[in-house]
Amino acid sequence: MAGTICMSIKRVDFLTYLLIFSLLGFSGGSLKDIKRPSTVDPKLDCAIRELAWEYAKKLQPQRGDFKSAYDALRLKECGTHRSKHQQRGRNFVSPQLSASTLIVYADSERGRDDNPGTLEKPVKSLQRAVELTRSTSPPGSPKVIFLREGTFFLDKPILLEEEDSFLTISSYKGEHAIVSGGKRYNFTWTQHVREMQSPVAGYSFVNDIETIREQGMVKAYGTASSTSECAAVCRDDSHCFAYTHFTKTSDVHPNQCFLRVGGFVSRKRCTSCTSGRKVNIVSTDLSTQSPNVFTSLFINGRRAVRARYPDGNPETTGLYTNNTGYVSKADAWLTPQKYPPAVEINIEVPKRNGTHFP
Repeated sequence: MAGTICMSIKRVDFLTYLLIFSLLGFSGGSLKDIKRPSTVDPKLDCAIRELAWEYAKKLQPQRGDFKSAYDALRLKECGTHRSKHQQRGRNFVSPQLSASTLIVYADSERGRDDNPGTLEKPVKSLQRAVELTRSTSPPGSPKVIFLREGTFFLDKPILLEEEDSFLTISSYKGEHAIVSGGKRYNFTWTQHVREMQSPVAGYSFVNDIETIREQGMVKAYGTASSTSECAAVCRDDSHCFAYTHFTKTSDVHPNQCFLRVGGFVSRKRCTSCTSGRKVNIVSTDLSTQSPNVFTSLFINGRRAVRARYPDGNPETTGLYTNNTGYVSKADAWLTPQKYPPAVEINIEVPKRNGTHFP
């Protein structure tokens, strides 16, 4: 979180990306090659994309370089270049401070709620920081809560009322602070299955290598004399879950081994490739956790998706991706369950027990 928390930011965020995604038809993963209609002037098409990008930056300047929006709108195809200023990353907008501003510091990692809330002795929770601003600052005076790097979990909602007027909650000097309504669990994981699947020739798991390397989704191992050597590298790498080995006859990456370490894997035909996956399943007991029933789970900051077939991830696949994550054609359908025929019941003279309706 860079800059100041503002209730309107979420709404602007939604509107901005609704505009961007509706123009592009993008929902993550590997994009289909959406052709520009032949009746549309390419200059007009690019101008609309650039307008969406500029509008997004105007609405939320605190988000920084907007590289994700630039890539989503495929502005590189239009010859649009991000300026050096935009490539430096997101900018921190510091709250305005005066001599009368009360400042409270919170640190979710090293803070303590019995601390006074200074930079050297920060409190631990956001709730305690709000309480300190209420107890030590006169009504109507400016106050700022600076959040240090980390995640602040809320046990219950924080209700800001009239006495909290002129309160600013901000990250500290551009540090990445997260306020979460989730609950942290400390699981003990047990290895359930760990094995390498048999390699499959003629397919690649590292499509568009340069793009996914920039996004940190693939790692180049280097030269591997055989597919088995590439598979062994993936097996021993804790982050690798799939690999692709290009044979020595490949025109682009002869004898090169690439490891998938992020993103959603979709196969693509490749005459000079052999690929394989690592099956790595772990389990944990939730019976001692409270609550042990929840609708979503994040592991190391990444959403865990329920096991299903096919194994599409709703965050990276969808209608406009090559692999939608859903069955497009079934070999057979289950027989519909039969129910007894419906019976119609008409009550001509209901018994109202003396109750009358006007």
